[in-house]
Amino acid sequence: MLYLYMTDCCHLCEEAERLLETVAAYQSMEWRPRDVVEDPEWMATYGGHIPVLADDAGHRLGWPFDATDLLQFLEAAR
Repeated sequence: MLYLYMTDCCHLCEEAERLLETVAAYQSMEWRPRDVVEDPEWMATYGGHIPVLADDAGHRLGWPFDATDLLQFLEAAR
C-alpha cells in the first residue's frame, strides 16, 4: 500500500494526487491519501515536506516527482 501524505488547500498535493490517479490507471498500484493534520506523528514527520509518497516498508518519495520518478519508486519498492 502507498500513502500520499498531504493536506487540503495544497496545490502541490493536488498535483501529486492527479499524477497518482493517472499512473494508477495504467499501473497496478493501490494508494490512499493521508492528511497530515489528522495525526500529530504524520504532521511531525511529513508536515514540512508535503506531498510525500511512502510505502509500508518506509520508502519515501518526496515532491517534486513526475511519472518517471513514480514508476522508478514503484519498481524499487517491489
